[in-house]
Amino acid sequence: MKKTLIFITIISMIFMITSCKSDDNHSIQLICADAPEQNRVLSNEQAEYLNSLWSNSKWKSDIVKTLCCFRFESDDLVIWYSDEYGVFRDDINDRHIIVSDEQRDYINSFILEITDP
Repeated sequence: MKKTLIFITIISMIFMITSCKSDDNHSIQLICADAPEQNRVLSNEQAEYLNSLWSNSKWKSDIVKTLCCFRFESDDLVIWYSDEYGVFRDDINDRHIIVSDEQRDYINSFILEITDP
């Protein structure tokens, strides 16, 4: 009985440790095309918003030729963004998303918030 209790405790601890989610999982950097040396890290809320948007949107399979002034980077993504048109461009996977005006305004507001000195 004692061995079983110890075994269950150890398994529970392993499960808890492996199921913990690190804040770094959503870490996204913002790089401005006119100042590439000044990387900025998005807040967890901003990163989660973009990750959700990118995961839940239907990407179109081609590249839109628009000037993108911002680049979002994480461990596995490089996404360009046009603040004027609300276009996310994934050049590596040849796809893009055009967001709604409301989404574009929200994204532009937090870009302005973290890039405005």
